[in-house]
Amino acid sequence: PSVVFLNSEFIPMRLVTDFVSEFEPENWHRRGYLEARIPVSTAKGERWMLLFTREDDLEGQTVIETRRGPRKIPHVSTGEFGLILIEPR
Repeated sequence: PSVVFLNSEFIPMRLVTDFVSEFEPENWHRRGYLEARIPVSTAKGERWMLLFTREDDLEGQTVIETRRGPRKIPHVSTGEFGLILIEPR
């Protein structure tokens, strides 16, 4: 996905595209997933986060290293995402 951060008046403040993600392989307890971390700054007026998909996102792929060598993960038009808030210490 791509993300745009908006201020309290819904004016775009920042656009984030082309994420660098880490791959967590599946195991007996959970499915595999890609994880990306995006810092958010309320001090800079970022209030809302809008997730969307561009045509470039759909045409791309993520390449991971496995024990058997490189493996490509094609990007798809549907899926799921999770959001976790991690506050600085």
